[in-house]
Amino acid sequence: MFAIGMFSFSCKKSVDGQANSNSFTWVHNGISHTTKLDTAYKSMAWLLLPPYSIFAGENKPGYIIFRRVEFNLTSFDVGTYSVNAGSGAFNRLTYVDDAGNTLIGAGGTLNITANSNNYLSGNFSATIITGSGTSSLLTGHFTNMPVR
Repeated sequence: MFAIGMFSFSCKKSVDGQANSNSFTWVHNGISHTTKLDTAYKSMAWLLLPPYSIFAGENKPGYIIFRRVEFNLTSFDVGTYSVNAGSGAFNRLTYVDDAGNTLIGAGGTLNITANSNNYLSGNFSATIITGSGTSSLLTGHFTNMPVR
């Protein structure tokens, strides 16, 4: 479903060769998760995925990387992006909860606060819904996410 077999999540290095501290944290239903398995992709046409995609995931048996949070944006420019619902929507959010259910963003925002030297930082707060229409809040922030 959200397995990533060909994506590159690698050691983060800054332009000057020093280690670059990155993290991606999200909170859903009062449970906080933090990962360093996060990457933003400018283009992924080779996988038929939209450009300007952000992925954050975790290690899980049977997966190379299990994607938990995915944003498909219109750009990586600094600014505020309104989360939209619907198939093919721009600024779309997809989230896999702790039980393995896929939820879709139905409103909220993602803010890119910095985009420098191929690293993104920002935060988000969005309402997510299940297939049956139950809603909940997903919030989080990311720092020094590598852009590929």
